[in-house]
Amino acid sequence: MRPFPADRPSSSRGFRPDIEGLRAVAVIFVILEHLFGWPKGGFVGVDIFFVISGFLITGLLLKEQARTGRVSFLDFYRRRIRRIIPASTLVLGITVVGSYFVFQQSRFHSIGGDSLWSLVFLANWHFASIGTDYFTQAGPTSPLQHYWSLAVEEQFYLVWPLLIAVVLAAGWFIGKRSRTTRIVILGVVLVLIIAGSFTWALYQTRTNTTVAYFSTLTRAWELGFGALLAVMTPQFARMPGWLRPALSWVGLAGIVVSVAVLSTADFFPAPGAALPVAAAGLVIVAGVDRPVRFIWPITNVVARYLGRISYSLYLWHFPVIILFAALIPGRTTRYFVVVLAVLLVVSVLAFHLIEDPIRSSSWLMPSAARDAVPSGRRAPVARGMLGALLIVTACGVVLTTIYYAKPLSKAQAADIAAAAEPTSAGTGPVDAREPKAGQVLTAQIAAALTATSWPTLNPSLDSVLSSDSTARDINACSGPKPPGLDKCTWGNAGAKKTVVVMGDSVSVAYLTALRDIVTTKGSPWRLISYSMFGCTFVDIPIHNSDSALQNACPARKASAIQGVATLKPDLVIITNTYEPRTNADTSAIVTLAQWRDGMTSFAAKMTPSAKKVMLLAPPPSDVNIATCYTKASSPKDCVSTLTDQWSRLAAVEKDVAANINGVFVDSSSWFCSRQGQCPSFVGGIPVKRDLVHMTSAYADKIAPVMLADLQSDGYFLS
Repeated sequence: MRPFPADRPSSSRGFRPDIEGLRAVAVIFVILEHLFGWPKGGFVGVDIFFVISGFLITGLLLKEQARTGRVSFLDFYRRRIRRIIPASTLVLGITVVGSYFVFQQSRFHSIGGDSLWSLVFLANWHFASIGTDYFTQAGPTSPLQHYWSLAVEEQFYLVWPLLIAVVLAAGWFIGKRSRTTRIVILGVVLVLIIAGSFTWALYQTRTNTTVAYFSTLTRAWELGFGALLAVMTPQFARMPGWLRPALSWVGLAGIVVSVAVLSTADFFPAPGAALPVAAAGLVIVAGVDRPVRFIWPITNVVARYLGRISYSLYLWHFPVIILFAALIPGRTTRYFVVVLAVLLVVSVLAFHLIEDPIRSSSWLMPSAARDAVPSGRRAPVARGMLGALLIVTACGVVLTTIYYAKPLSKAQAADIAAAAEPTSAGTGPVDAREPKAGQVLTAQIAAALTATSWPTLNPSLDSVLSSDSTARDINACSGPKPPGLDKCTWGNAGAKKTVVVMGDSVSVAYLTALRDIVTTKGSPWRLISYSMFGCTFVDIPIHNSDSALQNACPARKASAIQGVATLKPDLVIITNTYEPRTNADTSAIVTLAQWRDGMTSFAAKMTPSAKKVMLLAPPPSDVNIATCYTKASSPKDCVSTLTDQWSRLAAVEKDVAANINGVFVDSSSWFCSRQGQCPSFVGGIPVKRDLVHMTSAYADKIAPVMLADLQSDGYFLS
């Protein structure tokens, strides 16, 4: 999403201060949502900007066609380049350079790739292809993720001017030479585009939420709606004056309602975006042909200025938020103040030194037009280049100052040695007879918590963060279309005892350790997995942004229930993440009471056939190692704690297990100290690769401890 950095908003009456203020409203809500997570629907600013952009661009094209009888594609794209490229390229360059100094190698390389896609305005398809979930990400967020909307607009405008010219010309050739008639034909074409795009958006939002959010095809209806408003301006111009303020206020109220009630669980972009799109349209049409009085929230001086610099504000806000989150760990008051101050300063400088001078200059104009430009408008290009240099320098100074304001203390040699000391646990056959396995792990956790700088880890955090090391067969068994059950069975084929595992991706991570246990020589156990990525094994329909996974989940759970009834296993292990979940039917966050009922209902279906049902707690999820591991951080910045969310759900599942005569296993001692502090590495091995998922290496490491603990509770006995 981006505010269209056009010439001052215009209509038949000229400058539109209300649209300038509407831009401010949109960009402020976007920034607030990205920075504070409030208001929850602040992301609808993207939809408001799409409508504004479609209205303004189409209006300019129609005026050019009315004035000259044609639409000049070269002039149009020259203007687009002057307005878009300099500012966006500068932000890309500074973000990549800043990422080099702030982030570790794996994340820097990822951001570098994002910048290339953003540079050629294909970021939306890039983020869709890699499965980026705009709302809920276990991995780190790209500081360039917001460039997806620039890509959507530029792809739309690659086609739209040509389509306008073709439709108007076709009207002439088929005998409809009246301009009014040809405009009506254009309006009909727009209605068809809007209907087609909206219909496709409705379908894809339910079948592939991630692609639907980023796709140009599912967003075209929003830009098309703004374009349709521009086509219909002659009709709106006849609107009585008394109605205009009412429409504006209703539109503003609709925007406020949108950001207040819409959430990440609502279907976007269709039908969820319909409310903010319609609301923005009301504000726009109210001001056609004459100014609207009494709408001070969007016509005051501050709102108009913020709207004027909204393109710069939008370009800079995400890189500033993400980069400074790495430099100032924790969502502290200091962090918020610094981010807002830096964002405002750099946006103002970028607008006045780069964006506005280059936009209003003669750069890229044809020779004849350039000669007609007053000399005072030729200098801004040089000033813009100088401004870019000044901003680069200023950003470098700010980043460097904050980087070195927090010196990285060198760890005591003993700390490093203890924290990085290798262990034999997990490197060979699992032997529960190692009486000190748990004690060694506890000591290594304590040592890791004292480390003040990063030791050498094996595997390195860079390698862990850049790829998933989960075994291929485990991954294959955990997708929406797994191979046969025989391919998802491990251990002794003639084993006398069977353990069945089911759950979401957390259970997939546990499979590595459980497979180590059952494949130990002499083990009487075989392991069968029904686990599936993105599928929460509970009797509640859980929303997943990947519609393919969400649609496959009910069948997988039913298959697991049927499998348990057939296999009659000795043990069923159920484990899911404790991160907040959204009910797919109600779009509401699942409450503790609902989780209790849903888990009780699901687990109870296993008890008639399984000898015992175990609810296994997931690893604690607090600090995301993929985000906190930077060149400016130390291990202490990446220490997690047992959150209230984790503790409450653990207590709920403990009660559920008791009610069904099952057992609950608290996993916290495998990851955390007795005080509830959880380091990011233990014994020289990274614990997790993102917010919730354990690394395969750490799963290997804790397998002996898991086996010892489970056997002490009476499970996995020979």
